[in-house]
Amino acid sequence: MNISQTYADIKQAIKQTKKNITLIAVSKKQPTQKIIQLHMCGQRDFAENYVQELLEKNAILKQQNITDIKWHFIGHLQRNKVKKLLTAIPQIMIHTIDSLELAQEINKHTEKPLNCFIQVNIDNEENKSGIASQDTRSFYNRLKKLPNVNCIGLMCIPEQDNPASFEKMKQLCASINPHLKLSMGMSSDYQAAIRAGATHVRIGTALFGERK
Repeated sequence: MNISQTYADIKQAIKQTKKNITLIAVSKKQPTQKIIQLHMCGQRDFAENYVQELLEKNAILKQQNITDIKWHFIGHLQRNKVKKLLTAIPQIMIHTIDSLELAQEINKHTEKPLNCFIQVNIDNEENKSGIASQDTRSFYNRLKKLPNVNCIGLMCIPEQDNPASFEKMKQLCASINPHLKLSMGMSSDYQAAIRAGATHVRIGTALFGERK
């Protein structure tokens, strides 16, 4: 797989939408060397799902004088790992706030407002984390009372092959605050997500190939 060419193709596809989209390269379970390859192509936004893996990769990259990566956390974040994460990467963007307790822990361990997304369980799936769509407005209003949690948008992992979920997210976002950003869309459906209003797409397999 030619990572450079694949990256160029995806960037071109996004550019053709004429929308301001942040492409997040999901490097979970991928070797650090592939992150370096994409970094050399100009990619700066990368995402990980697990705190320990993220911290190890960040340390390796720093050793190689790569210090300008914008990290995103897109996995389930345990409260007991918040301090460790924010100590190492103070301005990481967290896409998966799914409880007030987690938000309060983040608020406690960061010295200045941290950009975050509320994870919404848009399809009300029992096996997925996230705030129920009908509770999102009240949850958003509660987050606004935490001075160090800057909620900039909503995030979802919808049912597979269900683009209608993106439209539901768009409507939910508009009903709460039309200026909120939308983190949605992955390798198989990012184009549908962009059509529905995504501002951040999280692409892993299409960029890096299958995880090891």
